[in-house]
Amino acid sequence: MGKSVCILTSTHPATDVRVFYREARTLAKRGLRVSVFADWDREEDRDGVRIYPVRKPKNRFVRILLLYRFLINGLSCPADIYHFHELELVPFMIILKILSRKPVIFDIHEDFEVQYRKARWLAGRPLKFVLVSISRLLLFISCIFDGIVLAFDYRRKYLFDKKPLCILRNYPIKNMFGRFPYPDDKKGNYVLYTGGISRRRGIEEMIEAVRIANKRVDVKLLLIGKPIEAGILPLIEANRDIVDYRGFLDWKEAVEIYRIAKVGLYIVHPTSGLAGNLPNKIFEYMAMGIPIIASGEESWRRYIEETDSGFIIDGFEPTCYAEKIVYLFKNKDEARRLGANGRYAFETHFNWEAESKKLLALYDRILKGEDI
Repeated sequence: MGKSVCILTSTHPATDVRVFYREARTLAKRGLRVSVFADWDREEDRDGVRIYPVRKPKNRFVRILLLYRFLINGLSCPADIYHFHELELVPFMIILKILSRKPVIFDIHEDFEVQYRKARWLAGRPLKFVLVSISRLLLFISCIFDGIVLAFDYRRKYLFDKKPLCILRNYPIKNMFGRFPYPDDKKGNYVLYTGGISRRRGIEEMIEAVRIANKRVDVKLLLIGKPIEAGILPLIEANRDIVDYRGFLDWKEAVEIYRIAKVGLYIVHPTSGLAGNLPNKIFEYMAMGIPIIASGEESWRRYIEETDSGFIIDGFEPTCYAEKIVYLFKNKDEARRLGANGRYAFETHFNWEAESKKLLALYDRILKGEDI
């Protein structure tokens, strides 16, 4: 293409997997000159992408007050197309669109309305009501932008079909996940959970399920990620006999640790704000070739059931999850079969190399001034 794109994100680090490894690198490989303004500690060129640091304040309210910086950054970086990632940037990106007279793409990762309803940091119903109302207004206003990218399908909720749109799911990148050993070939006796760690994301049920299962088979819970609510680290420390906590890891380190896991766990409560989202880790477990045990949310149930890559459990009773852990550890042929099914689904359908074609098609249409 030979044209330029400026990517702006106020909450994600510069090397965020979706922002950088999936989207920015894909666009750079296509021939675009890509700049990323994001939280980072230095200016640098990486994999054909120019990164400009915009340090993220630790205080949430200070960060909101400093959002105007992204308008200034966008104007200082003349581009043929702008691509941003946060609802909070909508007002500034409207101004950027008007002043630059260039197309702007809004990339939506979450259902903001649900997140605000469930957010614990928002004290009191009046404030939540105000923010939910503002989020709805901003999403409706977003129809002014030239393209919409969704990480999952809720276009009907906000009438996004009226604009060039693509649903760009966070499928794993093939070259990040080389050939993995199948469960019965692995040395460790680990059940894996990776991601944000909280009670709403099932940490108590996971620990209890592994403790129950450990009475019948040798198994430990392998945790990769960081706590996202208070009181989680003491809970982990109190269960160190069955929990191997590795903390937050760079994706390269994480993928190497994944190799010792035999089963992938995903237990999410309806109050987590993740209901309706399509979690990356379900597809990462498939890419690892390990069977999945997950709670019964509809948005990921069909992927596991249709690929026959694991078990769905309705409810949050730890004993039910423990039974499936024991079953998979004792029935190695079945664990291998389920893991192989997931790996095949990843290789043939649920990978970024196939999904990225939709992003490139959207850019082609917008840069050529075409509608979908």
